[in-house]
Amino acid sequence: MDAQPDFLEKDVPSQAGGAEVFRPAGANRRGEALAWICALGFALVAFVGSWRGGQPVRFSAELALFFAIAGAWISFGNWIDRDSEVRLTAGGIRYHSPLRTVQLGYADVQELWAIPSAASWRVIVRGLGGQFAFRTATEFRWGQRSLSAGYPEGERLAALIRSRAGLSQPSPSDGEWVSRRSAQSAI
Repeated sequence: MDAQPDFLEKDVPSQAGGAEVFRPAGANRRGEALAWICALGFALVAFVGSWRGGQPVRFSAELALFFAIAGAWISFGNWIDRDSEVRLTAGGIRYHSPLRTVQLGYADVQELWAIPSAASWRVIVRGLGGQFAFRTATEFRWGQRSLSAGYPEGERLAALIRSRAGLSQPSPSDGEWVSRRSAQSAI
């Protein structure tokens, strides 16, 4: 990852045709399925041990609970990602997730922060009507497997927001980068 967000320094042309919709990368559901299978397996072992009149296999109930909580947490995160989007229109930005919705006109956007985060950037958009955050794309590889996370076009999304909102070029602030509304671009 670069030491500074070069993607914010460019003015990116918009695609013709109105609204653009950005969604996070699709989650790999294998971990979710594995957690639920382990939860069911350990619960079954605990149940069978108790049912036979003896003691359940040591820690089987605790492991079942652990994997059930992990499965629920992973399922919740996947649900949030599956139903989240950032929509850019001529009039402004609409961030929607199952938990909340934020609508900002471009004139309402006050600042855009880019914070280094492992192999990607965490981008925070703050405005008069609220704030929202997203991560730019990153890909983790091990062997022949890979995992994608974040918004595949997150860098372009951040550059479009900065450009359309008329924010300044990014400047460093304690290892983070911020683009702010200048007095000249205020409406």
